[in-house]
Amino acid sequence: MWWTVLSYDLVVFFPAALWFVWAYFKCGVGGIGEERRTGWTWLLAIVLINPCLILIDHGHFQYNCISLGLTLGAITGVLAGNELVAAALFSLSINHKQVFLLSGELFPNSYDVCPNM
Repeated sequence: MWWTVLSYDLVVFFPAALWFVWAYFKCGVGGIGEERRTGWTWLLAIVLINPCLILIDHGHFQYNCISLGLTLGAITGVLAGNELVAAALFSLSINHKQVFLLSGELFPNSYDVCPNM
């Protein structure tokens, strides 16, 4: 059972985290020069090695990594300017677990995050 949670991490959550880090630094939010070169690895490590995700999702087999990956992908879609992708990923996240409907409050305020895209 534990392997199924890890496989969903590899298929859904890790690519969404990589896409988020790429879009975050492409927006110019992540610093310049040497900070940018080392900052993306720290940000990726913070997103992927989150103790709360590891303890709750991997310890209790709740498969939250699927909905978290889809929601993170939706937020990244907004950052990258792909509203259609963001809407599709957020709809899939809500269809997987309805509790992620509460994270919908993030989206109306997130359109002004990356003005240069």
